[in-house]
Amino acid sequence: MRIAAIVPAAGSGERLGASLPKALVAVSGHSLICRAVETVAQYVDLIVVAAPHGYEKPISVAVEKWSMKTSVITGGITRRESVSLALATLPDDVDYVLVHDAARCFTPGSVFLEVIHGLKAGNEAVVPLLGMVDTIKRIDQNKFVVRTEDRNFLGRVQTPQGFSLSTLRAAHARECSVEATDDSMMVEEMGRPVLTVLGHDLSRKITTSADLEWAEALLARRAP
Repeated sequence: MRIAAIVPAAGSGERLGASLPKALVAVSGHSLICRAVETVAQYVDLIVVAAPHGYEKPISVAVEKWSMKTSVITGGITRRESVSLALATLPDDVDYVLVHDAARCFTPGSVFLEVIHGLKAGNEAVVPLLGMVDTIKRIDQNKFVVRTEDRNFLGRVQTPQGFSLSTLRAAHARECSVEATDDSMMVEEMGRPVLTVLGHDLSRKITTSADLEWAEALLARRAP
């Protein structure tokens, strides 16, 4: 049984205020892509990183330590395009694919294990999810509250998201009626079940300068 990982890393980093692509932004001396691949490599047989156009070489250098199982390709304009391009490079003998955001580079190994366990149990799509702690309101186009949602049935989806290779390929091969912000949405659109497992607070997506500050503080606390 072979497990592959796709790491979309073609984000611009604009919201971070960075002059480099987000994946190359450093936290305590190590780039986000380096930290992400270091974790992913422990749980999969091969990794495909989708890099921003023109930054393939710096990304390759960043992940050189894991080059025996990692390849770097040029990503697309959108996340979906990047994943599709990476998916096309995977060999047919791969059984499962994990799609993991480079920006969620502090995701604990326990989350990877939960997702993989869910796939091995026979599920074709598995995603980590955290429950909601705030009261959630649905609003209309004029910003008025329509109703209060039952937060017991709502959650925040994270990565890694796991799929059987055939399921993910089928999802990317068809048109989606909505703009998919993650791969599980495309699987849902096919009417396929998506199992949720427990996510983790450390799987925070590094998107803004406040997220970077959180990451720096996290590593400072871990320092001996």
